[in-house]
Amino acid sequence: MLKQVGTELYHLEKSLQHKGLMLHTPTHNNDCCSLSALECFRVNVNRLQTTKKNLQRKLSKNLMTPMIKASCPPCSSYPKSGSEQFVQELQFLLQKATNRLMWKQNTS
Repeated sequence: MLKQVGTELYHLEKSLQHKGLMLHTPTHNNDCCSLSALECFRVNVNRLQTTKKNLQRKLSKNLMTPMIKASCPPCSSYPKSGSEQFVQELQFLLQKATNRLMWKQNTS
């Protein structure tokens, strides 16, 4: 699933129309707030201006998560950055999650 989301994000990045759009962007967050950061990205993916609206909806749906830790900061507390930086930070978070998942599979 993470690989699919990464592929969707790659294609969505190529279709961005307004790259200066400012969005709340979690940056290199600590591990305990990864779910909160992912939810913030999910909400903001819908605000990206892109030519591929179907891909945008699919990516948002695939980023859904059932729980958010209450001790993590709200999305609105993250600094805003341009849509290109937003996409890069989401890619970083997905890569981090993929690496963690692969590590767990290799140590089991």
